[in-house]
Amino acid sequence: MRRSHASGGHPALPGKDNGPLREAKSTVPDRDALARKLEAQRSRLVHCRKRIRTLTAQLDHLRQKMSEEQLIEAQQLARLGSWDWDIRENRVTWSEELYRLFGLDPQEFGASYEAFLDRVHPEDREQVDHVIREALSSNQSLDYYHRAVRPDGDIRILHCRGSVIRGADGAPLRMFGTAQDVTELKRAEEALRESEERFRLLVEGVKDYAIYLVDTEGRVASWNSGAERVTGYRSDEIVGKSISLFYSEGDARTGKPAAILRKAAEEGRCMDEGVQVRRDGSHFWATVVVTPLRENEGTLRGFVMVTQDITERKQMEETIRRQAYHDALTGLPNRMLFIDHLTLALTQAHRSRQRLAVMFLDLDRFKTINDSLGHTVGDKLLKAVAYRLRTSVREADTVARMGGDEYTILLSQISHEHDVIAVVEKILAAFKHPYQLDGHELRMTASIGISIFPGDGLDAEALMQNADTAMYHAKEQGRNNYQFYNPGMNIKAFRRIIIENSLRQTIERGELLLYYQPQIDLTTRSITGIEALVRWRHPELGLLSPVQFIPLAEETGLILSLDEWVLRTACTQFSAWQNAGRRPLKLTVNLSARQFQQPDFVETVNGVLRETSLDPARLGIEITESTAMQNVEDTLPKLAALSDRGVHFSIDDFGTGYSSLSYLKKLPIHKLKIDKSFIADLMVDPDYKIIISAIIAMAHSLRLKVVAEGVESEEQFSFLHSSCCDELQGYLFSEALPAERIEQLIASDP
Repeated sequence: MRRSHASGGHPALPGKDNGPLREAKSTVPDRDALARKLEAQRSRLVHCRKRIRTLTAQLDHLRQKMSEEQLIEAQQLARLGSWDWDIRENRVTWSEELYRLFGLDPQEFGASYEAFLDRVHPEDREQVDHVIREALSSNQSLDYYHRAVRPDGDIRILHCRGSVIRGADGAPLRMFGTAQDVTELKRAEEALRESEERFRLLVEGVKDYAIYLVDTEGRVASWNSGAERVTGYRSDEIVGKSISLFYSEGDARTGKPAAILRKAAEEGRCMDEGVQVRRDGSHFWATVVVTPLRENEGTLRGFVMVTQDITERKQMEETIRRQAYHDALTGLPNRMLFIDHLTLALTQAHRSRQRLAVMFLDLDRFKTINDSLGHTVGDKLLKAVAYRLRTSVREADTVARMGGDEYTILLSQISHEHDVIAVVEKILAAFKHPYQLDGHELRMTASIGISIFPGDGLDAEALMQNADTAMYHAKEQGRNNYQFYNPGMNIKAFRRIIIENSLRQTIERGELLLYYQPQIDLTTRSITGIEALVRWRHPELGLLSPVQFIPLAEETGLILSLDEWVLRTACTQFSAWQNAGRRPLKLTVNLSARQFQQPDFVETVNGVLRETSLDPARLGIEITESTAMQNVEDTLPKLAALSDRGVHFSIDDFGTGYSSLSYLKKLPIHKLKIDKSFIADLMVDPDYKIIISAIIAMAHSLRLKVVAEGVESEEQFSFLHSSCCDELQGYLFSEALPAERIEQLIASDP
């Protein structure tokens, strides 16, 4: 409120109107009333101040009480007790919680330093006393652990901390501090330590796994002994180094190690399989499992990496894979892998509109080698054949072994049949060179069938089947040749199936018959002997030659029954001619290697001779040279037993097999029969003249006669005559004839 001039103390001016002032004076209370009012206010103010002091004191008391209760509650929660030791009075004051920790009643505790020591575990008592006295004599604070023994025998572990209060002279006056029950914590720490120790021992004891810790930057932090064994690095060489050392340069360059750690951090685990590198630079297959290590709040601390060397497993898998897709003997792809390659090649050929060829190859007379020289030599021959086939084709072509002595060849990306002919002729040329195996010189030929995509089939099955059909046609054409498939061959294949199905009943049904081909003396051109040759008069297919069913008989095992039928029938016929007074001639019968290998072979021949009453001196048995050479210790007694009775033996197809001259000299052999394949090429290849002349000269030096089969021309006859060959057999003189016609021929022979 703004003051007036009157209130400012200025006197009123005379003669002027002082009305307002007079009005103010009339409103001011009297002085006594104002004093009384002021005193009442002072009294109330004093009372308020006293009340405030009372309330403040009550509030402080309440706060103190609340603090003590909170302190007790906090000590109980933390299992933390406090103590105060008056050193001069040797009086110890404990908090309620400390009594609880020791399991003591305040009324029963002596509350002295000695009483405290009595509650310390006997094994820790001396050490505790030493620590406390050290603190009293120095400026060090207390910080130690000890075991306390409670009255019920329970042992607790306490963590004690304390400080010393000293007087002006430095003498200790009081020591106070806290004691916290850390029993569970210490036991947990001990359990953790034991667990970590067991884990460490376990990790260190693992020798087959590399287990190591890696920091967040991919550097090795720890290393177990298994890691040393697997990688070759010692711990002191690798700790602190990057895990990139374990990866190839290519993997390290592309950031694979970091990517694995990143994936493990993101997904919680990462498993990788690949090639790793040892300290010496060698590579090995490994599986690596990476697990991230994190703090409780999730912060990444590093990684655990576990690496296992799986090289042996990989090699085993590769072995199993190779066994599944490769031939165990030759290492070539097997049927399954060949079909896979062919199917893939067909897909590409369809897309690019190109041609491809499938070749089916079968070795000629391979069974004879197995039967005569054994499977060891046969297996070596199969491996040698595989090598020649592989080196006769292009790198992109596939050579596979189907099983036995059958091989298939895939020629991809061909332009014309001439491309196939060039390859197949290269293969046949490779077969002309003899094989040197275990001291034997083996000559081998092959029959090859060929089918071409797309003309001969659009899928793998059709192409392989048609190539197989063409191969059998090559066999029928005399072996050692190749044939391209044509639809007409299926008819012949069907014939073969018919023959195979009806072969078992042919003897019982009387469908077999014998033809006879004469053997001629080159000097006199007179008949000296007759070879019995079997034929099959099939009710549907007509007259079949031995080439059409003898291989099937050998495959099915029926050759034994067939051999015995031929021997008995021929001996019966000759015995009849003998009894009829015909000119004495030699009967020659071909017997299979399987028949010759039978334990009762000698008894079988002798039994037939007895049954037919044929003079043993009239019987000659032809066996192949491979049969004669197989297990000579077993062959010699059989030949000798029959030879002693007058039976003659001839080596058939000489020159196509493998003979040991030393054994040939020991065996009771009377004739060598030169294979007709040498005679057929006699006038074409001069080398064959040299071979034939050498065979004849060698045979004569061993006092053996020589028979040349397959003679069809006068030129061949003239050469053989000039080379002093003893006998011939062939169309030049006569084809094989039935019994009644050969009897007429014999009668007309001078």
